[in-house]
Amino acid sequence: FIPVFVLVSVVIVFYLNILPSIVQNHKVINFIQTETAKSLNLDVKIENPILVTHLSPQIEFSVENISAGKDGVNLLEIKNLDSAISFSNILKKKITLKKLVFDNIFADVNKLMELSGDSPQAEPIKTDWGIELTDSELALKKLSVIYSPDGVTNLKIDGSDISIVAEDENK
Repeated sequence: FIPVFVLVSVVIVFYLNILPSIVQNHKVINFIQTETAKSLNLDVKIENPILVTHLSPQIEFSVENISAGKDGVNLLEIKNLDSAISFSNILKKKITLKKLVFDNIFADVNKLMELSGDSPQAEPIKTDWGIELTDSELALKKLSVIYSPDGVTNLKIDGSDISIVAEDENK
């Protein structure tokens, strides 16, 4: 009985205290940024990631800023990501996305697509897992996307206060 209690205690302490500390650790962030730079030849910056765990099967994750650039050109920037994920249905192979909110997303789609080069399209991986979005808070305060589908046509998509809701909240 005592070894099981000790094992359960270690898992709980790891989940509630150590895992959030690892996510916020500057050495871990620097390692991720360095390895991404090596493998993708990108400058990636991650600022102030925060992971909050609970005794319930839910985690909250936020990041102040994530940016990716190459040769001094900004390709992707995500500001103030705020999310909440529930694992209450994990035995049914479902993860519930409770919240996904961004203050700002900028993406230069063509330059991001250039990163993949001429590599063939990978086949989608089949999985039994699902993501549940029912009653999720999905919102984006500001969006800016640059895309040129054929090299002649240039699209710039700017949006603000974008959200997906289950029903009209203005009723």
